[in-house]
Amino acid sequence: MKQFLADMLKQLDLKQFFADGLKQTGAPKGSYKKLEQKWIFAKDERAGVTRKLWLRVMFQGKWRCKHCGIQNWKNQEYGKPKMQADHIMPIFHYGESKQANLQILCSFCNKKKGTNRI
Repeated sequence: MKQFLADMLKQLDLKQFFADGLKQTGAPKGSYKKLEQKWIFAKDERAGVTRKLWLRVMFQGKWRCKHCGIQNWKNQEYGKPKMQADHIMPIFHYGESKQANLQILCSFCNKKKGTNRI
């Protein structure tokens, strides 16, 4: 079932998908434009996290999750979750891809956090 949904999402145009969803819920017309602006902003900001910036954040935080404290040095330890650079102020809420706005979270904590602010 998951694979089926993943394949379907790849085939869909995300802008059209969100537009149809907003129409079905009866959302005002302006909400689509706002969502489209967030989508464009997020796409541009994600490109701002370069490999150099990602490594700088990882080494500064010593490859340790800020939430649960687990450490996976250079993401090479088997059986431990991978470390990820996470936006403190999420991109969804117009957070920027700057070192001051990035923190290390393991994949589990990052998934739990989602688009919430810490």
